[in-house]
Order: sequence, then structure tokens, then C-alpha cells
Amino acid sequence: MKNDIVDNSKDREKEQARIDSTFDAQEEMLETYAKTHFTNPKFNEKSGIWYEILAEPTDISYQYVISNGGFVTPTVELMYTGKLMNGTIFDASPEKVTWKINYGNLIPAFPYSFFPETVVMGGETYYTGLVKDGLKKGHKIRFIAPSPLCYDNVPQYDKDKNLKIPKDSPLDFTIEVFSIK
Repeated sequence: MKNDIVDNSKDREKEQARIDSTFDAQEEMLETYAKTHFTNPKFNEKSGIWYEILAEPTDISYQYVISNGGFVTPTVELMYTGKLMNGTIFDASPEKVTWKINYGNLIPAFPYSFFPETVVMGGETYYTGLVKDGLKKGHKIRFIAPSPLCYDNVPQYDKDKNLKIPKDSPLDFTIEVFSIK
């Protein structure tokens, strides 16, 4: 190399093309699934997620805060169920769990389901979530997300090394929020 500058732009472009292709390939399948399995499906065009609100919030006082260009990580108490499209439950919380909602430790679909639909920073609008003001205490939401917002093309195995989630699997989640702070 003549200098220390590494140009990964071709790799990033190739990876983005793969992701875009996966979104396109799953689009019709997700629409059919949502319209068949959801009572009142809504589509979020920016994410490719289909969702429905199963219960409205009981407390709307929590406000999402932005600092240093991102959301301050909320801590939530919730219960959830994750299913494959064939109805197989691959994970569920048998009781309430407490999580920090951010993009570092969860599949991207989870934070996307929590954060407000749009945020304006520096005069620019960013599309960050599904629900206008974000999920609040009492909300219950169900969504089906395309595989790039889940585990993408990486299969997931249980502790005994049995396949739990095949690669490129869109996932169906139901989340109930008990507290958020």
C-alpha cells in the first residue's frame, strides 16, 4: 500500500446491495404474513416492518431524550415472545425482564420498535421508529421484521447447538411494556 488509508467503500456497497436485495425478496412475504396474521396491520416503509398496536399506553409521561446525536438509552421492564413465520416460538420471557434499549446489545428491530417514529435534529428529520411518540408504559405491540433487522444471514443455535433460527429469517415479536425510565 502506498499510504495508510484503507478504502472499504466497495465492500460497504456490496454489503448494502445484499441487504437491499434481502429486503426486496422478503417484502411481499412479510406483507402477506401481516395481512393474514395481524388484525390491524400497519407498514413502516422506512424499515420494512409490519406492526400493529395491541394495547395503547397507560402512562405517556416518559419522554425520549436525545444527547450527543442519539437517544439516551431507556431502561424498560417488558415481556416478549419471538416466533418464526411458521409459528414456532424460539424465545419468550416467562416473566418480566429489564433491558436497556439500544442498538448495541439487541437486534435492530427491537430499538426501532421502541423509539419515536421521527426525530428532528439540526433541522433534519430522521426516521427512527414505528410509533409517533415511541413505546410507553402499557403499550403492547406486535411486529414482523425483515431478517436484516433481526439476525440477518447468521443462523442462531440453542445451548445444545440445535438450530433455533435459520439464517435470513424474518421474525414475529410481541412486546408488552410494563415500565420505561
